[in-house]
Amino acid sequence: MRAPLAFVLCVAALLGPCTAVAVDMAQPVSIRADSIQLNQRTGISTYTGHVHLVQAGMTIRAQHIEVVSAHGHVLSMHGYGNPLRMEDAQPGRLPIFGRALRMAYSGANEELTLIGHVHFRQGANSLQGHMIHYYTATQRVVAIGAPGHRVSAVIVPHTLHSKSPKSPKS
Repeated sequence: MRAPLAFVLCVAALLGPCTAVAVDMAQPVSIRADSIQLNQRTGISTYTGHVHLVQAGMTIRAQHIEVVSAHGHVLSMHGYGNPLRMEDAQPGRLPIFGRALRMAYSGANEELTLIGHVHFRQGANSLQGHMIHYYTATQRVVAIGAPGHRVSAVIVPHTLHSKSPKSPKS
């Protein structure tokens, strides 16, 4: 099912102008969890309990994250939480926040997919749906509703370019 052009333009407006800043995948990944299992032979790492993952400006908090890597590169990542939370705070733009039940990350596409009761926001703008694909390198977003349910967006045009509220004059 293809989204109408007006909806695609609204979603593009939600994120405002792209600054071409992406998560630097060469930066170190910091992970804290209640338990960690590493298998160097298979390249699979499992992090369980209050997982807190940070790389450059990207932060993910979950109950469980499994990472598949090869030769020092993250190939994929899957996680869940109740809810799982993500934040992408890159210099020069408003931070992006997401909340969902599950997530999947593809290192090849630099695509973070949030699944299940997804709420995605940047400033006063928000997007809700069953599944949201967030392409970190281009800041592109694709939202999909569950069968029988639609995607919902709130777009506040005057907040797209403002970085901080102006204080009222006394």
